[in-house]
Amino acid sequence: MFVALDGAPGPVAALVRIPQISWERIDHPGDVLAVGDRVRALVLHVDLEREQVSLSIRALLPEPPPREKTESEVLLEMRVEALRRKLRES
Repeated sequence: MFVALDGAPGPVAALVRIPQISWERIDHPGDVLAVGDRVRALVLHVDLEREQVSLSIRALLPEPPPREKTESEVLLEMRVEALRRKLRES
């Protein structure tokens, strides 16, 4: 998603990649943003030759708490740990 930078001395292409928009998975920027929305973003990278800027909105948002593990994830972790113990003992 390309955005316009306030205060830039001329047109500058600023890019926010989809994973840098939100901590949650989104399929399209329009799922969480609309044309004309004003957002705060952190500058990740500046390419002076191409006059491009990479931004992250997500970097300025609070990180969500860790989600609960599913039963299958817990069982898989238990199996992996049992296999590790078995390999260490042999």
